[in-house]
Amino acid sequence: MEEDNSFLSLDIQTIDFVTGIFSALSDPTRFKLMYMLLQRECTVQQINEVLPISQAAISQQLKRLRLQGLVRYQKEGQYHIYSYTNEHVMRLFTEAIRIAEKKEPIQ
Repeated sequence: MEEDNSFLSLDIQTIDFVTGIFSALSDPTRFKLMYMLLQRECTVQQINEVLPISQAAISQQLKRLRLQGLVRYQKEGQYHIYSYTNEHVMRLFTEAIRIAEKKEPIQ
């Protein structure tokens, strides 16, 4: 009997991209940042009012998310205003939260 290896047809770029997204979101601080950006656009200073970590640490984590293509910023005066970039990723993100809140097993 011949095995179905169709799952092996994913190219390495797709695999790297998807695992990069999950890796970026697996850090608790970056997860909290994405959750905040899901609610509204924020500056580092606004994030710092909510998260008890330094502005330098926030900027470093936002840079990781930006390099992964998950957030962007626009400059307004001396501030960088951050927002998420991908509606599809955010739907996946909110669905994962919904599953966790309901304590539903993954099927």
